[in-house]
Amino acid sequence: MSKMKKMLNRDWLVLSVNVGLFFYAMTLSIQYLSQYDNIFSKFLITFFSNISFFYYNTKVAVTDWRNIAFIGLLLIILFLLIRFWRLTFVLLEVITLFFIAAYAYLIVSHITGFEQILPFIVLIISLINIWLISHHLNLM
Repeated sequence: MSKMKKMLNRDWLVLSVNVGLFFYAMTLSIQYLSQYDNIFSKFLITFFSNISFFYYNTKVAVTDWRNIAFIGLLLIILFLLIRFWRLTFVLLEVITLFFIAAYAYLIVSHITGFEQILPFIVLIISLINIWLISHHLNLM
C-alpha cells in the first residue's frame, strides 16, 4: 500500500480529527482559563506572550527569511511530534492534567461553576480517542 493511501486510511483520518479536536478544545480552555487571575492564568499568559513574539514579529511577505525560518521550525516540530509519538502523547496528557487542575482550582475556589465544563470534557474524550486509535495503529 502506498504511503498516501496509508495516510488516508480511516483510522489515520480519525486520529488526525481527534488531534485537531484536542487542540480546538485546548484553545477554548486557554481562552476561558486566562480570564481569571490565578497562578494558572499567569503561567498561560506568560507562556503565550513569549511564543507570540515569533508570530507578531514576522513580516507580511512569505518569502521573508523570518517567515521561512518560522515555517521550517513548525515543520520540524511537527515532524518530531509525529516521529516520537509516545513522547507527544505524554505531552498531551500533561497538558490535559494542567487544564483539569486549573479548572478544578477555579471550581474549588468558587470562582466559577460547571457552566464552562464542556471544553474540558471534550479535551478528555479526544485524549482517550487519541490513545485508543494510537494503540490500534501500533503507534504506542
